[in-house]
Amino acid sequence: MKQFRFFILMILLIFTLMSTALADEERITNGGFETGDFTGWAVVAGSGGTVTIETSAPEGTYYAYIDSGLDSSSYFFQFINFTNVETLTFKYKSDADFYEGSAATDVYIGATKVASLYSTTWADKSINVSTYSGVQTLKFFVEMVGVPEGYAYMDIDIISAIRSNSVPEPTNQTNLGNNLVDYTPTITWTKGTEAEGDTVTTYVYVGTNSTPTEIEGCTTNETYDLGTNVTLTDGNTYYYRLRSYDGYEWSSYTTADEFRMNAVPTVPTSFTNLDTHLIDHTPTITWTKGTDSELDTVTTYVYVGTTSTPTTIEGSTTSETLNLGSTVTLTDGNTYYYRLRSYDGYGYSDYTIADEFRMNSLPSISNVILSPTPTTDTDDLTAHNDTTIDPESDSITLYYRWYKNSTLQPVLNDMVTVNQSNFTSGETWKVGIILNDGYENGIDRIVRDVCR
Repeated sequence: MKQFRFFILMILLIFTLMSTALADEERITNGGFETGDFTGWAVVAGSGGTVTIETSAPEGTYYAYIDSGLDSSSYFFQFINFTNVETLTFKYKSDADFYEGSAATDVYIGATKVASLYSTTWADKSINVSTYSGVQTLKFFVEMVGVPEGYAYMDIDIISAIRSNSVPEPTNQTNLGNNLVDYTPTITWTKGTEAEGDTVTTYVYVGTNSTPTEIEGCTTNETYDLGTNVTLTDGNTYYYRLRSYDGYEWSSYTTADEFRMNAVPTVPTSFTNLDTHLIDHTPTITWTKGTDSELDTVTTYVYVGTTSTPTTIEGSTTSETLNLGSTVTLTDGNTYYYRLRSYDGYGYSDYTIADEFRMNSLPSISNVILSPTPTTDTDDLTAHNDTTIDPESDSITLYYRWYKNSTLQPVLNDMVTVNQSNFTSGETWKVGIILNDGYENGIDRIVRDVCR
């Protein structure tokens, strides 16, 4: 019956180990016996032997003591998952004294003896166990066979079997570089492959120091968009790094990638106010161009259109002047807008407020006549015109120009009526009226010839 219960205990221990395998890096439960008992261990004391917890340990308070008893064996053991465990370490003190028969103070993994111990003072022991994998029995064993008189004992403490990290860190992560203009840049990587086949999740950390700890996000894929949790701000330097998690433990962090969000140049200032009544169809504008804190070359883009938010590029320059009208034709009587923004080769500044300007409309009249008609040699000639038209309602000034036989007569400039004394029979006279709205002349209106 005792053997059956012992078998059941072993099965339960193995099941527990398998179901919680890889839950911690330390494979040994209660390796320092600081619970004050054999929690995590199974104990077998031989006839006359003892397996007890003692005080005055080399580290901490407690250690384990094994005494086999005469012609008997005693031991304690634990089922350990040795997968990815490189080294088994512990502290021990052991001795045996007998004159007949044999004694053993050994350590076993499964059925294999991995160490025979002897030291009358506390000593450190390290055993390479990298060839073992899966759940194995780790047993500390003391035995005396055919010994009528004597002793054999073992003191054990600080038993440790650290599982080497089997979750590889991600590789081939994106180097984002500098002058980033995308506030949600996409990064990629090759995720680590877990030896036990567990699902690997990659965690992404972002911050402004080289060892960021703030979680940006996590994914089982191999790509992620930054900027979701940690807002990326122009002109700031950031770092991101990755590590893998298999549901039980973490890989190491990757080396952090340093990247810098582009500092966009400042907006141009002091740009020309073109105003209204513009008569130059290729007007020159000037401005003070934006500056760039990263000393990138700044180009100013000029946009022209008939709405207050023009998007048609008129031109670009690294200087501080440009002539409009090269790409967008400026037509008399139309209202236009121009605005500027800076570009540093990576990103744009905001637009300036648009400057509104209007091309001047030429004034006009529909008709000019001379009277009287027909005329005689004794008639004075008077120029008459229809109503003047100016779309901007500017005040119109009329300038009169008289021509004799197609030759301008400057002495008669701006006379509305010319006295008949200026005429000779057989001459041909005509008059032209020049309109001016205060900004530019309109189209001359010249009447038909009048013969005297």
